Parts: sequence; structure tokens; C-alpha cells
Amino acid sequence: MQENKLIRAASPAGYRQAYRTLRALRTLSTDEGERESYTDAITDVNVALNWMTTGRPPRSKRGIERRYRNVIWDPKWIETYHSKNAGYTIERDTTIKELSEEDRLRIDEAMYNLSERERQCFVMHIVDLMSFEEIGVELHLGKSSVQTFVERAREKIEQGKMFNTLLF
Repeated sequence: MQENKLIRAASPAGYRQAYRTLRALRTLSTDEGERESYTDAITDVNVALNWMTTGRPPRSKRGIERRYRNVIWDPKWIETYHSKNAGYTIERDTTIKELSEEDRLRIDEAMYNLSERERQCFVMHIVDLMSFEEIGVELHLGKSSVQTFVERAREKIEQGKMFNTLLF
């Protein structure tokens, strides 16, 4: 029985009940210090209730899902990529299957519009799974610059996918 009360208290319904109770107690209270304590408790319960119902911190303009848009990339599509334009080869585990000529051409098309720096940063981040900071140290760039290059590369690749879809 005690566990059921705890579970109900930790649910949004339990918080709503606590909110109503605290407001009633604040209204009945005559001591100013006590009223401040009730006001603080009401604020805390309200914040927790908002967080539980919306799934994000109260008063945040953007939720975490917007800040970190998860784009699902299949790393195998670029695992064995080597372009004449890239100027370097990425060594990979030999157990991974080789790309077909068609896949290699699609990757070359996707990478065609990228600048040298965008290509380097994109491949190091997506294929080598390096952090922005590690790439920055390697290429003597700032972390935010690397992030900008990777984001631009992703946008250009997405635009290329849409363009190719319209053509074919």
C-alpha cells in the first residue's frame, strides 16, 4: 500500500494534487515566512509538473530534439571511400565489404560539391568518428569551425540527394 502512494505521488496526478494542496495551505497561512515557503514549493512543483507533461525543461525555447537533430547515417556507405579529389585514403578494416562501382559513383556525386575542407571534416567526423575538437586539433581549426564545415557538408549532401531524386 505504501508503494502505491509513492508511485501516485511521483506521477503527474500526484504532483497536481500536491500543487492544489500547497496553494490551499498558502491561502490559509497568515505567517509571511510560511507563505514564502509555500510559494517556493508551489514553484518547484509547477516546474516538475511542466517538465513531466512536456518532456522538456520549462521555459526552454527549443527542446533537445531540435538542438540535436539526429540524422541517421549508414557509416558503411562511406567506409571504403577514396576519392581522387580527397587527397588521402582512409584505411578501413578489410572485413568490411567493398563498395560496388555504383555506390562509389553515388558517393563521388554526393561529395562533388563539397569544398576540400568540408570533405576532410565530414569524412573525419562521420567515417573516423572523431569529435569536432579532435578534428580541430588535427587540422589546426577551431571546434566551431569544424562543426560549421560538417553541417555545411551535410546540407550540401542532402541537397544533392534531393536534386538527384528529382532528376531520376
